[in-house]
This record gives sequence, C-alpha cells and structure tokens, in this order.
Amino acid sequence: MTSRIPRDSRLRLVRPRTLAAAPRAMTQRPVRRPAPRPPEGTPAPAELARMARAELAGAA
Repeated sequence: MTSRIPRDSRLRLVRPRTLAAAPRAMTQRPVRRPAPRPPEGTPAPAELARMARAELAGAA
C-alpha cells in the first residue's frame, strides 16, 4: 500500500523567487556593445544602398 503522505519532489529544492524579484529581472537589459566597425575600404552606407538598388532593380 502506498503512503498518503505527500513527498517532497526534487523541484522543491530550488527556492521560489519572490514576486518582487520577477519584474526586476524583466526590466533589466543587458549592456549592449557598439557594433564593430566595417573593414577598411567598405563604401559608405548610402553608396552600398545605391549599389544594392541597382543590382536588385531587375528582380523587382
């Protein structure tokens, strides 16, 4: 016959987080690093956009 006494599961070994701590974790954002610089000799973004439009004009 099985016992009717509830047994502790392994999940109870982890302490539950308080409700006050949960929203704080969602509002904190990781520190973002700036984007790396493009390699030397890369055209300016406006020039790259112009080149892309010229290449893709036939596809549209």
